[in-house]
Amino acid sequence: MAFYRDVLGFTAAFDQEITMAGAGYPAAGAGDRVRLVMMQGKDPAGSMIGLLEHLEPRLPEPDKRAVGIGDSVIVMHTEDLNRVHRECEASGARIFSQPHAFTITGADGKPAQMQSMTIFDPDGFILEVNQRPG
Repeated sequence: MAFYRDVLGFTAAFDQEITMAGAGYPAAGAGDRVRLVMMQGKDPAGSMIGLLEHLEPRLPEPDKRAVGIGDSVIVMHTEDLNRVHRECEASGARIFSQPHAFTITGADGKPAQMQSMTIFDPDGFILEVNQRPG
């Protein structure tokens, strides 16, 4: 939660402890307690991420993740990629690619200029952070 708040600028839009019913989530049984925090980004297109902590019973810490086939990439936008980069460096976050410019074909078929960097969150999930010019 601190990484998404302090480094990426998200805010907690929802933060509650929940007693699970045993249906709808594959890693919790009836009566298990979890904490669900929904972190809201600043992107007007709507970037949110749900963070789930298993309170009772506690689950063992996972092994360090390795990147592999089928991995998901969380894509988010920022208005200040340089700030995110500085915060990532200061936090000790694992940075895979430094901020760099690239061109992508937009939904309208026209080229669009972007700046991007790829990082890993503290749990090892891949994040692509983009900034649109202007």
